Amino acid sequence: MKFVAVLFPVGAAVLLDTLFYASTGRKQFVNFLFQQVDDSEAAREWLALRKTLTVDEVKVLEYGGAVKGAEAFLQDPAGGVYTGLIDGRIVKLLSDDDYVDIACLGSNCGGACALAEAKKKQTEGNNLTPDSCSRPLGLQFLDPEAATGTTKTLLVCDVFRGLLKVNVPAEHQPKRLQEPSPFEVLLSEAGGQRPYFSNALLKHGNHVYFTDSSQTNNFGT
Repeated sequence: MKFVAVLFPVGAAVLLDTLFYASTGRKQFVNFLFQQVDDSEAAREWLALRKTLTVDEVKVLEYGGAVKGAEAFLQDPAGGVYTGLIDGRIVKLLSDDDYVDIACLGSNCGGACALAEAKKKQTEGNNLTPDSCSRPLGLQFLDPEAATGTTKTLLVCDVFRGLLKVNVPAEHQPKRLQEPSPFEVLLSEAGGQRPYFSNALLKHGNHVYFTDSSQTNNFGT
């Protein structure tokens, strides 16, 4: 009887796994749950775009090796895409093989970033000047409506500094800017605490939200 008492729950578990998780049962069950969570028209449109790509269908955009560590992308209504780079620059991608510099936010634009010194400055709160390292991540327009015209201003999450405001120049800048560009620090601490890894950014109405991804690990660790 003890053997039967043990075997019955094991058999029941196997049966349930087969029905709900294995093979077709799993797919149907997961699809059913997803439909219950979100069956909106927008969700169906996005799901219809899902596709498994082969290597031959993927094109790597190299830009001659000058665009490294691109992270966070912001589309310009007039064309092109902004992104922040590992060397402290913000660039605008114009096509699959062309770009222009928008701004250089740190000393690392003209050379290597002394990471240990940058972290020390950040801890001390002495990293807000142009001669400090920069790593721009999250990007949003300060005024999305104005961005449809010629006056464009970016909100930028800088890993080391916090939230910055950067004006987009009306004319194209030389590629590989060497000197820091003007910027304004909008927020370098909140509640007496400095952000340690400013990352993702979202502007909604008159409110700006951004994440501080870690209080222990920073860029480069």
